Amino acid sequence: MGPSKLAKAPRRACHSSILPIARVETARHGHDLSIFTTVTMRSPPKEPLAIAIAGKVVAIQRVENSPSLTISFGNDLDSFARADRAKQLLESPTLPPLTKMGAGAVPPRWGVAVLGLILPVLLSMGWLSFVRRFDRARPEPAWLVGTTFALGGASAILAGSVEYGLTHLSPYLHPARMTFGGQLIAAPLALLVFTVVVGIPEEGAKWLGAWSFARHRSEFDEPVDGIVYGVASSLGFAAMENIRYFAWGRLATSVIVLRAFTSVPAHMFFGAIWGYALGRKLVSPKTSMLKFLLVSALLHGAYDTFLSVHHLESLTLVLHLVLTSIFIVLLRRALRRGVIATGDVVPESSRRLSIALGSPLVFALWAVSIHLIAVAIVALGLYFDATHQRVNLAFLIAGSSLLVLFGAAAHGLVATLPLEAVIDENGVTFGGATRAWSEIQGFFGEAFEIVIHSPAGPLHIGPGSDDATTTLAACLASYTARS
Repeated sequence: MGPSKLAKAPRRACHSSILPIARVETARHGHDLSIFTTVTMRSPPKEPLAIAIAGKVVAIQRVENSPSLTISFGNDLDSFARADRAKQLLESPTLPPLTKMGAGAVPPRWGVAVLGLILPVLLSMGWLSFVRRFDRARPEPAWLVGTTFALGGASAILAGSVEYGLTHLSPYLHPARMTFGGQLIAAPLALLVFTVVVGIPEEGAKWLGAWSFARHRSEFDEPVDGIVYGVASSLGFAAMENIRYFAWGRLATSVIVLRAFTSVPAHMFFGAIWGYALGRKLVSPKTSMLKFLLVSALLHGAYDTFLSVHHLESLTLVLHLVLTSIFIVLLRRALRRGVIATGDVVPESSRRLSIALGSPLVFALWAVSIHLIAVAIVALGLYFDATHQRVNLAFLIAGSSLLVLFGAAAHGLVATLPLEAVIDENGVTFGGATRAWSEIQGFFGEAFEIVIHSPAGPLHIGPGSDDATTTLAACLASYTARS
């Protein structure tokens, strides 16, 4: 019996009948389902009928001489989810006739089990290497980044425990229940519950993974370091979370690509928001960490809400674009400062001159490209799952080609990030690298950039337009003449 048929079996009879379903609609604000059939029962049974869906009795009631049947799922919070689940089952395609061919124990597949443990870590490491490329001036030690990654993974256990406790504290704190079966009207309430029960515990746990160790190390001496360690902790958290999802999904292609190109970067972006505040406290100790954590938790709650409420799923792509933009803005701001010595307080000053460099248009094209390629990869995985195809040579060629293009777009994104050359009384800063005026031995212009020579090595500032490099050269000449 296919799930798109309605089976009705009398309580005192051993036979059953199947009526074809025309459509299914929710009723009574989502508590009930109205099922419309293509035929009318001429002689309704006198006995109440048991209505079974997917092998479970969901209601027992009388059937009238009508082409429709309304099933009540109760009045509690769980009734919305039961009705929504039944609606999905009834609207799914009819299964073909099935025949039992045999039964036996499925042999263990150790290769799949090992891959389910390794692949989530590799995916998170790939995104981590992408973010670390932005920290080129003074890269953080790999061992400290790796330790933060591991602490972020461990924080998933803490967050899961808090979420479990909250959801069992009250039925009104259960996110799945408060979507009212995915109804659009419940979106504001779902946003609040997802933010409180999921967003705050998860972002708080990830913050603890970055703050507990890396933040207290002497290597944490640049504003951009906050983003690096915030992302490292978040990606460790995502890896641990994906181990569970990959196990449940049996490494389904759609699960892998969706998690790799949606959930994992989303975790990364959420961590970058409060990570920026973590690094900015080096410059401005009064920076409110709580505000940035709450913003991150709210966006996290919005992301989960869009995935859980019907007709809002497409907004996750819009939110990804918003998160990408926020990440770029925060990263550019963090790279306006270089190393800050321990104990120094370097307040923002209106006397700092910023000169915009790079090509925003070229960068925007790379940003659009990387999103389009990610969408293509997700679509490829969904197609192979929907058509029930095994991973074959065609899939490997198509997938590998898209991944190569994705890597090229990521490289272009990093290389063309528009940055600012910042000049103040202390020196010049570009891309997180600072050269004090006393260190500058000279500079010259070449191929749309300015090269500064110092004992710390050359600092290439650019590329930029003729106007930008001319202005920069004039400022450098003016300051070096005074020093």
